[in-house]
Amino acid sequence: MTNMLTHCPACKAKYTGIPLCRRCGLDLVALISVLQQADVHTQKALQAFLEHDFVRMLTHARRTLSLRRTPNALQLTACAALLNQDFRGALGLWRQIVRKL
Repeated sequence: MTNMLTHCPACKAKYTGIPLCRRCGLDLVALISVLQQADVHTQKALQAFLEHDFVRMLTHARRTLSLRRTPNALQLTACAALLNQDFRGALGLWRQIVRKL
């Protein structure tokens, strides 16, 4: 999946696939779960796009964005907003994308 954990958010130790950070002992289970949920919603949004179900696409794109705010999630949500003719929402998301560049 695209949103895999690479480093501990607390101490920045490299993530080794174990649910506890090897350096600081932080429990990473909840974070990993959130990242996996974000990936699931991204895939559902893309599938909805392929099926021309833009309302469902927007729902899943917004859920992705609420779970993990990344440039890709912003872009996906902006595209879904445009496809739903939510031009004001798309413009607001575009402005956030530009600020992150």
